[in-house]
Amino acid sequence: MNWLPNNLSTDSIVWAISSPLIYGFICTKVNRAPLLPVLIASFAVGFLTSYVAYIAEASLALGGFVVGGRHAWIGFTALVALPEETVKLAALIGLTHNEPSRNRATLIIACFIGCGFAASENLVYLTRFGGDVISARFLTATAFHVFNAILMARLLVTKTISEDSLRIALALLVPVLLHGAYDYLAMQGSRDGGQFVFVLGFAVAAGFVTLRAYPMDAQPQQV
Repeated sequence: MNWLPNNLSTDSIVWAISSPLIYGFICTKVNRAPLLPVLIASFAVGFLTSYVAYIAEASLALGGFVVGGRHAWIGFTALVALPEETVKLAALIGLTHNEPSRNRATLIIACFIGCGFAASENLVYLTRFGGDVISARFLTATAFHVFNAILMARLLVTKTISEDSLRIALALLVPVLLHGAYDYLAMQGSRDGGQFVFVLGFAVAAGFVTLRAYPMDAQPQQV
């Protein structure tokens, strides 16, 4: 009896789940962060939050809210990006609210939440489109989830804004807008020449700069 969906190989499933961790490993090196047990929990929580977002998106679809039409960007932002980034932010706050080195640990924890979320999405795409799509996602959607989460963490812990509620709102708003723009432009890729790459590039660059600027092994500092 074959327990794998659509006759998928074990190797393809392992690649779908583990490939986002390549970014996690790179980010720990850039951020000079140790491989802490909380990062395993962060990956697992990120993996599970993807299903929470999927339930929210499916419920909206059943309620008649669908992406498409003349205002597709609004649809992608409100019906896809908002549920997904909301559950990531909730997971991030839940995992870091008692973290003594919050300003620095939050960045790498967010990275692994993004890795887990991308791994979960990879499994969905694997069952629908086969193994080739995972390698394509590795350079696009997987990277975006990881580095957009790091940008979220940067906004969440910044000391430039003193009001907690305002930081939380900003940490949600900016990633949601970037995510909505990325999804919309990616879906328009055949017509706009791949403009989503600019959004992807911004998220990756912002994430790398943040990880380099605030290494986890540095002395406590203002973020």
